[in-house]
Amino acid sequence: MRVWSKDKIRKSFQHVDNHHFDSYRLLVSDDGAIYSVHDTIIRSGETLNICYKYQEEFVYIISGTGYVDDFFSGVRHVLYPGVCYYLSIGDGHELHAITDLRGICIFTPPTRGDEVHDEAGGYPPIDDLVE
Repeated sequence: MRVWSKDKIRKSFQHVDNHHFDSYRLLVSDDGAIYSVHDTIIRSGETLNICYKYQEEFVYIISGTGYVDDFFSGVRHVLYPGVCYYLSIGDGHELHAITDLRGICIFTPPTRGDEVHDEAGGYPPIDDLVE
């Protein structure tokens, strides 16, 4: 068993804070789990085009409002606390934060923890990441 706090991650490589989002990667591949867990806030007014080619993602919205557009179906889904969504590998989508939008995100396979979205809107496979 391991126990730690989010504060331990602050200012480490597992805390990615940029113009678009502030993300704490709470559990990552080096922890030995088969998934990773992120506590992420997409900043108010931000729009992210995302398509994960190597990971599946589950998101549980815990605060804020926004919407996600599914590129495959063309459907727009409203996001607010209590809403969940799941993305298979390759599910292209556009995420819009009306207010600061906070979600708990679970990725499988797990991320390393310091990833940022590439030009296609995804993360590289874990084997392609360089120390």
